[in-house]
Amino acid sequence: MEPRIRDEIGAIAVVAFALLSTVALATVQGAVLQWWRSALFALLGWAAWLVPLALAGIALELWFGFIRRETSLPILGGVVVVFALLGLTRHYVRDDVAGGFVGGALAKAAAGLFGDIGAPIALGALLLVGVVIAANRTIADLWKPTRHADSRRYRHALRPPLRRRRRPSVRARPYTHPGREAAKAGCR
Repeated sequence: MEPRIRDEIGAIAVVAFALLSTVALATVQGAVLQWWRSALFALLGWAAWLVPLALAGIALELWFGFIRRETSLPILGGVVVVFALLGLTRHYVRDDVAGGFVGGALAKAAAGLFGDIGAPIALGALLLVGVVIAANRTIADLWKPTRHADSRRYRHALRPPLRRRRRPSVRARPYTHPGREAAKAGCR
């Protein structure tokens, strides 16, 4: 079988899986979808809603091949951001659905290593690392437009420029009779 045919079949299967995941998360229907819903919420908590989006991205990759080597690192940064957010939500919201198993494991590991006060600091640092990796910029580069909010150099970023409308001229052109203009031009 040709690789493009294999990719097409895989993309169709992943799109179907993404749609079934959306149905499973939105409603409670069928034994398999109920199991899938409970597994997603148990594993990822509120981030279970990102699974259909991730599956749709995988299907697009199989169809169009848009992921290149330089885009894989920002995707990894996005995954780090999601994991850090899961850990932070599980640390602050002591609900099983908040961060799921992944968030609970990260929050528990961070609390075990750094204590209850140090855990959000460590998870926040992990979040910032993920943002830096995803944006491929330093924090200073990301902060520049808002850091100098009072300086004249960045003032244009805060508000749109004022544009004054020109008022039409009040003076009217003097009236000339069309016959006189033709006479001046030499036509009768």
